Amino acid sequence: RAGGASIAATLLGAALALGCVYALLAGPRAHAMDPTRHAYEATVWLLTGWTVAHVLVGTLMQLYCVARRVTGRMDAVHDIDIHNVTLFWHFVAITVVVTVATIAGFPLVA
Repeated sequence: RAGGASIAATLLGAALALGCVYALLAGPRAHAMDPTRHAYEATVWLLTGWTVAHVLVGTLMQLYCVARRVTGRMDAVHDIDIHNVTLFWHFVAITVVVTVATIAGFPLVA
């Protein structure tokens, strides 16, 4: 079947993205950060929430591409959707790296 590998890879990517959401949320939870207690904890939750929201949007975009591929509305010639999703994921990757570096690295500076 044409596109089976791309569908499988896209679904795997979506599953891994959801694993990243779990990992991002685990950090503040593991340290019992309460966003109402201190500005730093609120900032950590804000950055985490912003990043998680974008990862979830990217995952939804991937699933949209899978649906288009399965229904035959996206093929090797008509594939601008997946190119746009790839571009969005580049933004998300930078967002994740900067967020994690800020959250994990900031306490080491002080």
